[in-house]
Amino acid sequence: MSTQNSKPLILTTTVGSYPVPDLMALPSEQGLMDATRVVVDIQRQFGIDLPTDGELYRFDMNHPDTNGMIEYFIRPLGGIRGEVGRRDWRAFSEKHSMSFRSKPAGVVEEKIGEGSLNLVVDCERLIAIAGENVKFTVTSPYML
Repeated sequence: MSTQNSKPLILTTTVGSYPVPDLMALPSEQGLMDATRVVVDIQRQFGIDLPTDGELYRFDMNHPDTNGMIEYFIRPLGGIRGEVGRRDWRAFSEKHSMSFRSKPAGVVEEKIGEGSLNLVVDCERLIAIAGENVKFTVTSPYML
């Protein structure tokens, strides 16, 4: 419960992912910023206290199985190769546990490191658009 002069004890938010708007069919940096602004504004119109960016910056239409979510996190990590050869592809297709994907996201070649993954930049983009009262999401390790 809250009073008129205090903040609510429990803030409302969303899961994170938002349906990709048509505006993102041919994404550009400006298109991404505009689409994110729309997503944040819609959440605020419905009374969401901590809006998310909809995870739109992770969208990649070349990976329809997961909208590019897994590739976004996997590809920049050190120790993972994004180019997948024929042998790798065959080994992947024989793993029934991966049947939810049509193609592999990457191949682990050595100890996984930070690489060039920079979530701070993505979080700063959201704050620049929506202000500081936001929720920044990171995908579950189980997805990776």
